[in-house]
Amino acid sequence: RCLSDWSSDVCSSDLPQDITADSFIAWRSKQSFAAKTKHHYQIDCGNFLNWMRRSRRIKSNPLEFVGKIELRGRQVLARREFTIEEIKRLSAVSGPRWVVYLTAINTGLRRGELAQLQKADVHLYQERPFILARASTTKNHKAEPLWLNQELADELKKLIGRDDNGAEPVFERIPRMEQFKRDLEAAG
Repeated sequence: RCLSDWSSDVCSSDLPQDITADSFIAWRSKQSFAAKTKHHYQIDCGNFLNWMRRSRRIKSNPLEFVGKIELRGRQVLARREFTIEEIKRLSAVSGPRWVVYLTAINTGLRRGELAQLQKADVHLYQERPFILARASTTKNHKAEPLWLNQELADELKKLIGRDDNGAEPVFERIPRMEQFKRDLEAAG
């Protein structure tokens, strides 16, 4: 999509050989996107052009030497941790979804990783309880133990019980983002 948006704006035709570094830089400077979005457009277009070069559709990637956009200090959305007070308020309004949120907060697991979490991955009755994040489910493809604090271990014990050998999912449902946003709003 980025290539078609850009090529229709800056090229006299949609032919790959009409693409130049100068035309891309001129197009990019006129866009009102956030710096991160411009960066992603450049990466995606460059990847597509690299594929075209490897498959001998073009001789070279005209974006190969185009400088990257500086992202540091240009974030539009400032991210921050939840405060303890915010977490307590989220706990009070989220009902049965709380154990999913608590697991995410304490382990850093993403939604997809939480959805793939199996009862056999959760080791609650060890000297030091942990979740084994399987390599097949993690973004970095590395297995890693995630140590649990007592509050999370107790909540998971209530949910799972002693049946920790199954391949069944730990959570019946992972709240959709819309639900999470409603819970955040309700928690203030």
